Amino acid sequence: MFSFDEKKAWIDELIIKCWSDGFSAINRKHGKYLPEPPKIGDYDIDFLAKMNKDFAIGIVITDDDVSAD
Repeated sequence: MFSFDEKKAWIDELIIKCWSDGFSAINRKHGKYLPEPPKIGDYDIDFLAKMNKDFAIGIVITDDDVSAD
């Protein structure tokens, strides 16, 4: 299980990658200045970014999220 700081660091890495690809973050979890992104169905997303008419959805997935019990 990721700690809060580890998950925040992974979200930061995803946002930096999106910035380098030309996207601008419009929503993000665990940030100071942007609002939390909306849920999509039953899923929580970690950030939402936009470039022109294109959107990027960022999701941090842990081992616990994909383990089959």
